[in-house]
Amino acid sequence: MLNDDLAINVPQGFLLNLLMVDRWRDLARVGLAMLWPDVEWLSQRHRMSEAGRLQLRLWHLGRVLRYVLALLKR
Repeated sequence: MLNDDLAINVPQGFLLNLLMVDRWRDLARVGLAMLWPDVEWLSQRHRMSEAGRLQLRLWHLGRVLRYVLALLKR
């Protein structure tokens, strides 16, 4: 089923993660965790170990806003 050309974009990955939730009551918690991840995860994922909490949060918020604006321009 998988091949080397398989690529999942951000909206597809977001939807896939939400579809994997077993209980409806956990849906909001999982969605929020994907939109607003833990600071430790952000620092490791984006190799920003020297950044402070506020800097990581602002950087992530800017990234989410840029992505939303790009979707709206389509």
